Amino acid sequence: MNRLCLSAAIVLMAAPAARADVTPQQVWDEVRALMESYGQTVTVGAEEASGDQLTVRDIVINFEMPDATSSAAIGELRFVDVGDGTVEIVMPPEYRIVSRSEPVPGEAFELEMVVAQAAMNVLVSGDEAEKTYDFGGDSMTITMTGKAGDGTEQPLDATITLASPNGAYLVRTENGGRGFESQFDSASMDVLVNGSDPGTGETFKLTMQLQDLKSTSDGFLPQDASMDDLPAALRAGLKVAGRLDYGANTFGFDGQMDGTQSKAAGSGTTGSFEFAFSPEGLVYGGTGTGTEVRMESSDIPLPDLTFAIEESDFRLAMPIKATEEPGDFGLRTTLRGLTLSESIWALVDPMSNLPRDPATIAMDVAGKGRWFIDILDPEAAAAATAAPGEVEEVTLNALELKLAGAELTGSGAFTLDNTDTTTFEGMPRPEGKVDLRLVGGNKLLDTLVAMGLVPEDQAMGARMMLGLFARPGEGEDTLVSTIEVNPAGEVLANGQRLR
Repeated sequence: MNRLCLSAAIVLMAAPAARADVTPQQVWDEVRALMESYGQTVTVGAEEASGDQLTVRDIVINFEMPDATSSAAIGELRFVDVGDGTVEIVMPPEYRIVSRSEPVPGEAFELEMVVAQAAMNVLVSGDEAEKTYDFGGDSMTITMTGKAGDGTEQPLDATITLASPNGAYLVRTENGGRGFESQFDSASMDVLVNGSDPGTGETFKLTMQLQDLKSTSDGFLPQDASMDDLPAALRAGLKVAGRLDYGANTFGFDGQMDGTQSKAAGSGTTGSFEFAFSPEGLVYGGTGTGTEVRMESSDIPLPDLTFAIEESDFRLAMPIKATEEPGDFGLRTTLRGLTLSESIWALVDPMSNLPRDPATIAMDVAGKGRWFIDILDPEAAAAATAAPGEVEEVTLNALELKLAGAELTGSGAFTLDNTDTTTFEGMPRPEGKVDLRLVGGNKLLDTLVAMGLVPEDQAMGARMMLGLFARPGEGEDTLVSTIEVNPAGEVLANGQRLR
């Protein structure tokens, strides 16, 4: 469905362009070839050239997968030579996409999408080797309606509205394929989703609004590679990367499921999303600032549950295909400035014994590893009889846990010997060390004992364990520890052998 929407969007958006030298036929040929490069079938009723104009009628784009089909009816497109070497694409005010899927036999689902555009146009500039599609307009509205494939009622209605969308999409022929770059911005995006199941009485409503959207993307599409065979496409050089940034944002949810009425509302100051997909690997992540969320539920005997996060961050990077040499991987996750409402604290600490200071949970891990198989190949994954890959290095760049007056930090690195799985039975032998520092741990433990949340005997056991692994550091109520695994496979804590 995403490929179909992207293909349709390429020909159905607009804005002003620079002087260039292209013809209507060249533009249509490029547009059609680009859509077909996504693995779609393009059929037309007729192509008519008259003067400075090419009219293409009854355009239908079809896309098939094993358990789903999609079809976009574009209608008529006119490619008009403006007279200065640029070509304007004139399109109908709306077009329709119908998608039908059946992931489970007998449980088909149909989704109809109507894309309406106000004051939209496309101007194409460039030459036969490189073309730029500049687009812009007043608004774009996408309306979706879903129902069960057998015709029974299972309604899903959604509307997405973009205000003042505009940008540019550049396509160039290179190295036996097509390279592309794009930039896009919109003043705002509004989302409204309503769903219900008449059989169970369950309902939900979701709203979201984003301000000041800005996105960029670039990549390379191999000429003869099929998107249905991603491992082969990656070997041929497939690359796609993109980033989306947005400003102030709000969302809301109201639903009734399994007899429970639930509500949620939230807002944020800024946010972002990034992705990259290439032979080098996969990258996926996002950030947020100034997030506030309030929740209510008929199952919870509290007026509301509210929390706020000053800064959030998540990023995953890893190889995705079989290689001889190890590749880089990493995982970073951060929740900084986390605060909870007093109603949440009252559940565990009604007497306010624990500090309400903002909490932080952060971890940054990196390393090197490799896959023995292409993990995106279902047949290779199904045929695997042993571990699909191995890790050679792990580095803890940073660990930070700050909560209820205590703070734990740390960093370190290990290498893994995958040829030795006997020293540590069943796992590669590690070698390296990690340094840890705990501040305020004893005070927090004393408070939890006084509150009755931790029994005294368990607290004593915890202190004995800390005595084995840690030693006093500089400052009050500070413990430090260096955990090391040496080449002989010995485990040391502050130089004291534990194994």
